[in-house]
Amino acid sequence: MKIAKYRPVLTSSQITHIVSLCIKSMSDESLSVVAVLAPFKAKIEFNKLSPAYVMQEKKTLTESLGFENDPNNIGLSGGEIRDKAYDKWMRDPESCNAEELGLAREERYYRNEMTLEERAAFNADMQKIVYESLGVDWIDPNYKNECK
Repeated sequence: MKIAKYRPVLTSSQITHIVSLCIKSMSDESLSVVAVLAPFKAKIEFNKLSPAYVMQEKKTLTESLGFENDPNNIGLSGGEIRDKAYDKWMRDPESCNAEELGLAREERYYRNEMTLEERAAFNADMQKIVYESLGVDWIDPNYKNECK
């Protein structure tokens, strides 16, 4: 019988945490997890195992817009953050992350720089977000039911 196995990406502290939880549980499944992870934990602690890769820490929105090291930064309003994201998008859209692209899109809406189709799509997206946050099923207003 074949058993599918997977490789998660975990930090040293996550491995330590999982091992400690499994040791407390002491079920058969927990012991099998400890049997796999405890040797990894020991090798990491004694620098005998190199990481598979080292991730770059994600920048916050404020850092990506260049305000983290600004001593004069006392916090930006929502409009100022949208404006900065819009400016960054205008300079180099490929350097923007998903959050910045969303903020730039929102700023385009407020500046009336969208076509009628873009405004309709933006409004539909905002309605969908509101409905989903309320836990209500959202129906696309552009949906045409062909069944009669």
